[in-house]
Amino acid sequence: MKVSGIDGSTVGLRLAGWLFGARKRAASAERDGRIAASLLLAAACYSAVVFWTVGDSSQRAIQLVLLGSYAVGSATCFALPWRRLPDWAHHVVSAGWLLLLTLGAGAIGGVLSAYVVGYLLVFLYAGLTSRPLAVVGLAVLAEAALVLAMTAGNQADNRTSLAASIIVAAGVSQLAALAVVWSQIANELLVEVRRSLLELDEVDSEEEAANRIAGLFAHLIDADAALVMATEHPGSTVYVRRGGHAPASQLADIRVDIAEEQSGIAVIARTGEPLFVADAPNSTVVSRRLIRQLGATSVLYLPLPGEGGVLGGLIAWWRAPRQEVDPYARQLAEVTAIPAGLVLQRLRQAGRLDSPAMRDPLTGVSNRRRFDIALADLPVGGTVLLFDLDAFAALNDMYGREVGDEALRAFAEALRRSVRQNDVVARFGDDTFAVVLPASASSIASGIIIERLQRAWRSPQGCRFSVGVAVRTDDESPAETLTRASADLRTTKRLKTR
Repeated sequence: MKVSGIDGSTVGLRLAGWLFGARKRAASAERDGRIAASLLLAAACYSAVVFWTVGDSSQRAIQLVLLGSYAVGSATCFALPWRRLPDWAHHVVSAGWLLLLTLGAGAIGGVLSAYVVGYLLVFLYAGLTSRPLAVVGLAVLAEAALVLAMTAGNQADNRTSLAASIIVAAGVSQLAALAVVWSQIANELLVEVRRSLLELDEVDSEEEAANRIAGLFAHLIDADAALVMATEHPGSTVYVRRGGHAPASQLADIRVDIAEEQSGIAVIARTGEPLFVADAPNSTVVSRRLIRQLGATSVLYLPLPGEGGVLGGLIAWWRAPRQEVDPYARQLAEVTAIPAGLVLQRLRQAGRLDSPAMRDPLTGVSNRRRFDIALADLPVGGTVLLFDLDAFAALNDMYGREVGDEALRAFAEALRRSVRQNDVVARFGDDTFAVVLPASASSIASGIIIERLQRAWRSPQGCRFSVGVAVRTDDESPAETLTRASADLRTTKRLKTR
């Protein structure tokens, strides 16, 4: 399975970024322009100092030209529409600046040694805005330009120091480029993990979620394979495979009873802490079956937390020995395990609550039993909405029960389409429906739901609806919130009959 947006290990990304620049530009085009303008302005200020302190009158003209060129270049970079320029525009700035500095000060003015600081500035700009390999190319260009400057200018005495200055400046630039690469990789991983978690939240089955979680973690830490283990049911000591990222032959039914056998799953279930085993075959905490069946030589166990403690664990392994896991990737994986575990727990609960015993057979929405469970978990700030069909009894009497049942099904469907994914819709009574909104912004969401329902419900045969709303306060129980919602519904219906 390929996780959306993540392909390859963090180590591979770093190596590619360092050698070949396989990364996005570290800053926006506009930021590149601002950096160029600022550094050129600094070069102009430094050139002004050189103008007044270095060289004789014969060199003043070229020094003044360099000073003016830097000032004009800075103003131009501030004014250029960088967003509309091609990606290679910042390379033109680097190369042009370098040639102006080397050939201008060296070949014409013969005062190149006074502008060594300029090399540091131009390479700093290249390191902040260019790919690392491009900085190497710029250094080669600088050395070639220096050779030309040596032939035309009076630089023989400074040849060694100038060449060394370029190498040092290029080295500093590479450090900056490496820092940018690392920052970009870290940022991209964070963005992709966030995107994967958002996609995970849309999954509606525990098995699919477990498969996605295993795939995400395997890519994050560059593992050969991974699987997700979770308890058979709440309170059980038996952990079973829920999903994985590995060949099908390695994902046969795996069961571990932590009460009967020592294993890494037992350790993380007891401690709630990650466990890395570098030498799995000689470890006493790695299941022999895991080694024989999966060919693992190094194993990482990560706990997947739930509301009651450790819901399960993720097992990632490598067939070749590993002495350690990339520290940043491991830390990111440990943090990501928290929302991943909560998603799994939600889906497990939803799977139990979506059983036929929790469904109204006529309308397909939740029944009163499921509503009572949701109501008991209603937090402070949560909302209860009660919907009642007006004149439903008259509709039944006039058109028959079949038409009445069809109206109930249609209203249930319209209500279901008007709520959010995690809201509970239940048939509360004969022609009464309830919605439980557990989210903190439920008071706002309730108004949106009512507006959506008003647009979706066509009121067949004049069968409109009334609604009662109550938000749980600090000083009341969920049952008291339901009582207030019922009272609000009765008030609404009474006002309609006046």
